[in-house]
Amino acid sequence: MQSRSHYVALVQGPDNKTYLLRVNDRLADGSVRAITADTLVMMQDVNDPLSATKQREIRKTLRAAVEQK
Repeated sequence: MQSRSHYVALVQGPDNKTYLLRVNDRLADGSVRAITADTLVMMQDVNDPLSATKQREIRKTLRAAVEQK
């Protein structure tokens, strides 16, 4: 969805509740980095001591307003 000047994402959590996400919102193990018209980009904190990377980027494609069958 687009709010005045920026996008917000409406997502469903594992508890079947709906949440409204904005850029820089904190999640359990990361934060929302960007929201575009069709993508939600999050940065996940990696807690593996053997991993060279401490964060990884996760991209989720958002459902289109009209889906073709």
